[in-house]
Amino acid sequence: MPSKQSSPRILQVDADAFYVQVARLSDPDGAGKTELLLVGGSAEGRGVVTSAAYACRAFGVRSGMPTAQALKLCPDAVVVGVPGGACSEKSRLIVRVLQDFTPVVEPASIDEMYLDLTGTEELYKGETLEATARRIRQTVLNETEIAVSIGGGTTRLVAKLAANRAKPHRTPEANGVLIVPPGTEAEFLISRVSAHGFRNGCINWGSTPCEMLFPTMNQRCRTGWESGQGRGSTPEYAGWAARTWSRGLAPNRSAVMRRSRRTSRRTKC
Repeated sequence: MPSKQSSPRILQVDADAFYVQVARLSDPDGAGKTELLLVGGSAEGRGVVTSAAYACRAFGVRSGMPTAQALKLCPDAVVVGVPGGACSEKSRLIVRVLQDFTPVVEPASIDEMYLDLTGTEELYKGETLEATARRIRQTVLNETEIAVSIGGGTTRLVAKLAANRAKPHRTPEANGVLIVPPGTEAEFLISRVSAHGFRNGCINWGSTPCEMLFPTMNQRCRTGWESGQGRGSTPEYAGWAARTWSRGLAPNRSAVMRRSRRTSRRTKC
C-alpha cells in the first residue's frame, strides 16, 4: 500500500516530433533519409503542417502553419502526408509499453500520455523518479523506435511543462528527461511563466498557473484548478479536467471564447 507520506509521482511522456518520426519509419528509403521533413497537407491544397522536423524548425517552421508559408521559410523541405494508421498503431504500442511500468496510464492525445507512479517506491526499490523515467524512455525507444521526452513532478501541470522543457531542441543537456523535485514546484512554475507567461505584453492564459493569475480565488475557481492537477472529486472528472485545463481550455469553450473576444476588444491586448 502507498505510504501516507508518499508524494505524488506523475510523469508525462511526450513523443518528439511524433508524426515526423512515424513518417520516417514508414518510408525509410524516402522520408527516412530526409533531414528537412514536413508532415501535413500539400501546399497546392491549402494544407497545413502537422509536424515539422527539428531541422525545419530552425528556419521558423511550426506546426499548424500553412504548408505554402513553411516552404517559403524552408524551400528545401520535403512534404509527406500524415501516416494516420501507422501513427495510431505506434501510439497504442507506446501505451502498452508504459503499462508495464504502471497500470495508471492516461493518454492525453495520440502522442502524450500521463503516468501515475505514486506509491511505487517500494516496487522500484527506492529508485529515483528520474532513474525510472530514463528507464521508461529507453524502453519505449527500444520497443517502439520512437524517441520521447519525459517530464515529472507532483502534478500533471508540472509534469507537462517539464516534458516540454526536456525536449531535445530546448534543453539538450536534459537528455530527454526533466524531473521537478517536490518542494521546488513554485520556483519551476515561476521560471516557466517568466519564459512563456507573457507574449506581446499579454498573459498567456494556457501556461500561467491560476494561483499566479488570481491571488485570491473563489471556491469555484480553486475547484477547477485543483481538478486540473488531478485532485478533483472523481477520477473521471479529474482526468478530463487535467486534459482540459492543461491546454488552457475551460469546460464551456464557446462561452470562454466569447468572453475572451470581449476582453480583447476592451484591452486591445
